[in-house]
Order: sequence, then structure tokens, then C-alpha cells
Amino acid sequence: MRYRPVWNRTGDLSGFTAKPRRQNFAKLNLTVGAPAEDKTATRTAAPLAPNGSWFDFEADEFALPHTGTEYVLPGVTWRYAVNQYGAPDADGEPRWEGDQTVTAPRSYLAGKSYSLRFNIGVFGPRLYSAGGEASGAIRLGDEFAAYVPLFSDGAGHVGVSDYTTAKSALYANGTPVFTSHAPLNRERHTLSAGRHTYRLTTDVSRATSLSAVSTRVTAEWTFRSDHVAGDTVKRLPLSAVRFMPKLGAASTAKAGTAFTVPFTIEGAATARSARKLVVTVSYDGGRTWRPANVTDRKRLELRHPAGPGTVSLRAALTDADGNTLKQTIHRAYRTTS
Repeated sequence: MRYRPVWNRTGDLSGFTAKPRRQNFAKLNLTVGAPAEDKTATRTAAPLAPNGSWFDFEADEFALPHTGTEYVLPGVTWRYAVNQYGAPDADGEPRWEGDQTVTAPRSYLAGKSYSLRFNIGVFGPRLYSAGGEASGAIRLGDEFAAYVPLFSDGAGHVGVSDYTTAKSALYANGTPVFTSHAPLNRERHTLSAGRHTYRLTTDVSRATSLSAVSTRVTAEWTFRSDHVAGDTVKRLPLSAVRFMPKLGAASTAKAGTAFTVPFTIEGAATARSARKLVVTVSYDGGRTWRPANVTDRKRLELRHPAGPGTVSLRAALTDADGNTLKQTIHRAYRTTS
């Protein structure tokens, strides 16, 4: 249990006193999952100062999985982050493996309880715009850049991860613009001024020792673009499907049962504007796929096979303007008896 008594104050602070009581605080119930065994984590809580700057409280280190309680005062905007660590490196320091950060800083109300869940699947692509930050693809003139965090957790916290292999590429009318052995991470590339159909791809894998779920995430987008006049940045029409099932701390669900997987569509498309959406599921590690029952473009209704295993999820989407997405999350979560 931790109390974080922080106040926003400006001007002369002389004579300031405060005697907060329990009822003056908001209660934050924090859960941090363990997608693999023998992991530790740190948590940082950063309040936003009146001048817009941040300062971090000292990071707390703990074993995973973890539950804890925090108390914060209203009127202060907070940004929480969790970092996962594995076995020590050659210098004896815990090796960083990934992190999740609250997308938009927020404040909390006195006397209310809130649930914060970090590091629990489904880990996948996240398209967001909040607090002056954004993900996706942009074009300024003929300069292109893309950033898509592929391992954001099921609660929507923006997530990045260590990885074993990665490949990203962009094609214009089938001709390569660039290829790289890295995730999409804001590198700039020059495009030709004419109008072309582009195909943007990324494929990132990570070891099961780091995470037993979301071990490989792939995405492919197609869209049309031409020269952007002036100094205005244009956001290119990427979409993503974010799956949000209620999983245990090890990113698991019960085998042999009916199971609901809520999802949302982010980016250029929405559940209403998507012209076509097909979701398929695999229970054998991606060897075979079958249609998933999609209800109201808001949730999947699945039936887990008996016995422990994995569930992989694939989405294919076309928006109202003909832009497309193909997204696969291998081993999105595990099932246990």
C-alpha cells in the first residue's frame, strides 16, 4: 500500500499546509500480470506539474504477478508505467524486456476506487492519439514515417517489447520503398510525389521465455497517398483491431468453455465505418484457421477446445475508402484446464 500525496500548486507556497484523510484519496487497485515465469517489474507513477513537466516517483521493484494498492489525491494528473525484466545481464543487472504506459494521463476522484491492469493480454497493435503523442503513419510533403506499438496490453496501455526477429517494409505499386530488420519506429523515408497504392508491412517475433503469449504479431496495410502540400502533417489511413478479453494474470482463460472476446477497431476505420470485417481463430498455433463468430462488430463468441492450448487471432478489414488491414496475433492467449 502506498500513499502519493501530491498537490498542484503555483505561486507563493509559504504557509501551505494540508492534512489529508483516507476519504480525500482515490484508491487505485493495481494488477501486473506475468506472461512468463520468473519475471520482475518496476512501476513508476509520474504526476503532471502545473508547468507541464513530469517527475517520477522512485520506481518500485517487485516479482510478477503482482497486486497492490495506491492512494492518490484528486486534481493531479497521473501517468503510470510498468517495465518487465528478465534474468540478469552480464553486469548482473535485470534485463529489460518490455513496458506498458498509460496512453492518456488521467486524474481520479476522491473516495472512488479504480482498477489498473498492466501486462496482461491480448498484446497487440495500438493506434492512439493522446497527450500530444500518437501512433500510426504520417506524411509531410513527401516524407513518410510510421510508428505502431505492436505489444500494447489488453487494457490499452501502449506497449513495446524486446524481440528476437523483426522485419518491416513499404511498397509503392509493388516496388520497395524501404525494408528494415526492425519494428516500425518513426524512421523517415522519402516517397515519390505521384499518387500510388502503398503496402506497409511489419512482422515481429519474441521468445516464449519473454512472453508465452503474443509471440508473433504481423500487420499489413494498404492505402493510397500522394504529395501533401504545405506544412501540414497528414495522417495516413491505418487501422488496427484491439482484442480485450478478460484474462487471468498469466494471460490465460479456461479451456473447454464458451468465451467472449470484446474488441474495438482503432484508427481510420471504426466498427461502423468498416465496410468488411472478417475474424478467424486458430487453436493449433496457426496451422489451421476457422471463422470466428462476430457479434455486432464488438465481440467474438468462441468455444475453447478441451485441454490446455493456445488461441491465435487474425483480422482482415476493409474500410469505407477501400484501405485494408490484415493483422495476426499468434498465441494471443493461452487456455488452461
